[in-house]
Amino acid sequence: MNHSKFLSEIKNVSVEEEVKALFIKILKLKANMKSHHDLFHERMLFEFKYDLNFKNYRITAKVIAQLSYYLRRLKFGDSSDNVPIYCCVIDKNEGFIFNSSKLSSFCFEAKSQFDWDLSPSNPDPKLIDAILQSNLIKDLYVYDLTSEHEYLAFLEEIKNSLESQLELEFCQKKDINENNFEHVFEIWNEKFEDSVKNGSKASRYFLCDIKKSGSFYRKDDSTVTFLINQDDAKIKKVFSKDYEHFWSLYNKVEDANVLRNILTKSDRISDDFQRRIKGEFFTPLLFAKKGLTYLEKFFGENWLSTGKYRVWDMACGTGNLEYYIKSDDLKYVYMSTIDENDISYSKRLFPGAQIFKYDFLNDDVSFLSDQKIIGLKHLMPQKLVDDLSNKDLTWIILINPPYATSQVAGNSSESKKDVSKTAIRELMHAEGFGEPSRELFSQFIYRINLEFKHNKAFLAMFSKLKYLNSNNDQAIRDKIFNYSFSNGFIFNSLNFQGVKAPFPIGFLIWNLFSKIKLENQEIIVDILDDCGDKIGKKEILTTERTNFLNKWIKREKTTQIFPSVSSSYNVKESGADLRNRITDNFLGSLMCKGNDFANQKYVALLSMPYASAGALSITPSNFEQAMIIHAVRKVTTKTWINDRDQYYIPSVNPSDEFIFDCIIWSLFSNSNETVSVNNISYLKKTYIVKNHFFPFIKTKIENWISNDVDATMQMNNDSDRYTALYIHQNISKLSIESQELLERGEEAYKYFYKNRNNLNLVKYKATTWDAGWWQIRNLIFDAGNNIGLKNNIYSSLNKLAKKINDKVYEYEILV
Repeated sequence: MNHSKFLSEIKNVSVEEEVKALFIKILKLKANMKSHHDLFHERMLFEFKYDLNFKNYRITAKVIAQLSYYLRRLKFGDSSDNVPIYCCVIDKNEGFIFNSSKLSSFCFEAKSQFDWDLSPSNPDPKLIDAILQSNLIKDLYVYDLTSEHEYLAFLEEIKNSLESQLELEFCQKKDINENNFEHVFEIWNEKFEDSVKNGSKASRYFLCDIKKSGSFYRKDDSTVTFLINQDDAKIKKVFSKDYEHFWSLYNKVEDANVLRNILTKSDRISDDFQRRIKGEFFTPLLFAKKGLTYLEKFFGENWLSTGKYRVWDMACGTGNLEYYIKSDDLKYVYMSTIDENDISYSKRLFPGAQIFKYDFLNDDVSFLSDQKIIGLKHLMPQKLVDDLSNKDLTWIILINPPYATSQVAGNSSESKKDVSKTAIRELMHAEGFGEPSRELFSQFIYRINLEFKHNKAFLAMFSKLKYLNSNNDQAIRDKIFNYSFSNGFIFNSLNFQGVKAPFPIGFLIWNLFSKIKLENQEIIVDILDDCGDKIGKKEILTTERTNFLNKWIKREKTTQIFPSVSSSYNVKESGADLRNRITDNFLGSLMCKGNDFANQKYVALLSMPYASAGALSITPSNFEQAMIIHAVRKVTTKTWINDRDQYYIPSVNPSDEFIFDCIIWSLFSNSNETVSVNNISYLKKTYIVKNHFFPFIKTKIENWISNDVDATMQMNNDSDRYTALYIHQNISKLSIESQELLERGEEAYKYFYKNRNNLNLVKYKATTWDAGWWQIRNLIFDAGNNIGLKNNIYSSLNKLAKKINDKVYEYEILV
């Protein structure tokens, strides 16, 4: 592309992706953007920006630091791509190229002073500073692409670099070690499995091939001699180009210790292993490895090799948490589970570890008391008993405890026998733990607390975060979990196979012998993305459940039977738990299950009681609080990161403006399922359901319904609704945003009354004068009608929602 055409096209780009698309076309390159790179070529790694000033050294150093993260991943990560010889950075006005070897001292050393867990787009400031002081920055030549001469010279340099006669062996090669050999085998096997087939496993040939003297390649006849053992040499024909390319990427293994550790774990490249690690809910290996990295950050490099620590995973499963522990350190690791198949499997994968069948919730429970038991023998191995008695050792409980809950309260629950009838459950029930005693997770925490109460111990746990802030786990926090937080991270639950809902999974490290109330700690964890990169930090707030928002509102005593519903007007007459009672002065029902984002969809306004747990009667005395709770729990945006966050009672009394904003928003939201229905039959009686959330007084709407005799007669024989009077009396206090939404809502009501005779009122039982918003919006917006009117309402609704959302954080309802 000539320069004038380039200038013509580049002036129209407005984002980074368009810059990239244009240069892919100019350079005629294949769009290879895998592994989160902007553009990969085996000789050049590209990074595109929109419009930066590369004359600013700090900006340039940050971009090069970002590239350093990609280069390091290519060198040490699981990618099958080579480390390119060159790096190229381009924006709409400038560009530069440099040899990746100039970053060797920064990103190609196995040990490094920089934080490589950060996201590449947010690199370590220390790395940026180091690059800023390097000769690379000082010697870098930045091409001005607005100049024709510079533009053409830049393209020529890219072309020469891509067509360079330098062999790929000049690139940084990757090492094969016990942490990555399975992935390397997958790449090797994909290329050469067909070449080595002869009844022996391909893995045997691979293990020969990676040894420095385990195989010999003859280029002239494209054969490889594999030295299976001293008396067995196999000659196999391979495709030369693939074989040479593979060994241009990797170094052969020369270190005897590294080779021994690989051979120790060689069972991991069997088909059986590939099937096992893909089972549901096993901890993803990426994050299991991250967990060990965080332990190393806390305890120091090679902490387990010192012999001063012991690890016990008492719910080890197939050993994903231990997968990246060094072979030489497995002798300090105890792994137990109740599954015989997992035991057999793990013994092959973790030679040297102490692996045994053990029911942590039932076995040896008698030994948990401080009383000496004469003649009773432990079910756990004697070596473990001895180590637990050694007060010089520090224990790391590395665990992803199981999650299951008995569905029936009380000690006689039969719904999940393994949960409800453990020995630990009996102890917890006797101590009055209530609902947490039905949860396997809580039972594990209880047993761990007793087992290690006399030891120096740390709990390094993968789990949901509910034990830190949920209402039901208050007893666990009060009686057990007062450990000191050390460090940790959270990641998205969707990284677990079989999980459908996104929520945070935490890996948090707790000091069990340093006691401090959770409420008195600052618990700040790293947020990791799906690649394991740090993308931010999050504070997990722990407080007494009396501070929860759902404790703010007064739940008045219910005295009268009234039809209960499962939604809007779907009456529920059968079932064990109808919840079909209302208070005096009943206005409606607030469905507000739970107190966190996970239950956000179970928040709504109804004109009848909700036939399940998590609802309360709205009366004039709690009307304002109910509308605030409804609004704030619906306007806030749910993400995987905040999914288990709790809502809290406002730190100060909300202003009148905030209260009215919440009321007006609630009246026109989609979670307002209020209705008005005549003659509902329920339990052999007939009831009239009024819509007390009708927003307009009768004198306001009498002209709207003047052509509907039936509606007019109903209204004349009735009284104004509570909410209509409330708004009328406070109309001057409404904010501009609330006034706008009320006016646009008024247009919807006007349309409804003007067209009542042409609407299918029976379909939604909307035959009364005070029809509910659920009925009205379904009637007038049904089948895509009145799009303009609908868009106006939802535009104002969203504007008001944003305003309320900002106040939610100002009032510390969310933190």
